[in-house]
Amino acid sequence: MAEESMEDTFARRFAEVWRAPTTEALVGMLHPEIVLYQPHQPEIRGKVAVHEEFERTFRWLPGLHGKVVRTLGANGVLFIEWEMHFELAGKPLCVGAVDRFLLKDGLAIERAVYFNDLQIMASVATHPSSWLDFLRYHLGQ
Repeated sequence: MAEESMEDTFARRFAEVWRAPTTEALVGMLHPEIVLYQPHQPEIRGKVAVHEEFERTFRWLPGLHGKVVRTLGANGVLFIEWEMHFELAGKPLCVGAVDRFLLKDGLAIERAVYFNDLQIMASVATHPSSWLDFLRYHLGQ
């Protein structure tokens, strides 16, 4: 039987962690020199900053979890198509995303996520009860 590739191992772990994510489990998948890129946000560098970002995200979206749809990777580059599931203003949302990872020593050293945040922005805009939490998230509180 063939040995599992670094990309397959990381993708399997990603899927397991996102079923019931915790900040510690997510940060545990990252290289100390990690850089994250995401829409409409400045880049995030280093595990301490990433830890703070996940903590803020989970405070804003406490039920956030994910489901992997498919993966493709080779030579230390991995693409994961997945769905983010969460509630916003009491309504369930599902947002499709693709993460592109660069792996080093089995850990993510760079991650860029691609998704259309229009669905999230529309939900926030049409539910004033969500405005304060959204502002807290974006102000880093």
